[in-house]
Amino acid sequence: MPLNSNVSRVNPQIKTVSVGVRELRDVKIYPLSMNDQYELSNLIMGILKDAASGKLDPQKQDQEEVLSFIQTLIFDNLMKILEFVTDPEEKPSIDELTNDQFYEIADVIFVVNFEGFLKNFKALVKRAKGIVVNEEIKIPGMVENQ
Repeated sequence: MPLNSNVSRVNPQIKTVSVGVRELRDVKIYPLSMNDQYELSNLIMGILKDAASGKLDPQKQDQEEVLSFIQTLIFDNLMKILEFVTDPEEKPSIDELTNDQFYEIADVIFVVNFEGFLKNFKALVKRAKGIVVNEEIKIPGMVENQ
């Protein structure tokens, strides 16, 4: 049966996460566009650079200092991250999120936008290397040296 061109199709990568402390509500988590994925990657890289710059050193800092640093990173960046993947009217507030719900959202973002991409890109690079290493590249019209 042919698809009606007037019927819209829902992206299967859209996931639903339940949020709330006392009462749950569903929030749709959308996949990132390539541009948003790039911007979010830059935001995350900035966070990781802060952590690696010595501002976070679990070996030298007590647990309270480490938790304080992580809390600041999360609260400073959580709403920015949620803007990339939720509708503005559905975006949960920090007051609505538990740690487990935040983790679930972060996991969905990673699985939908990064995990498959990384796996597929590695496979593509491996295949491309195999072609270049195992086969001569022949250009039409060129005469081979004998």
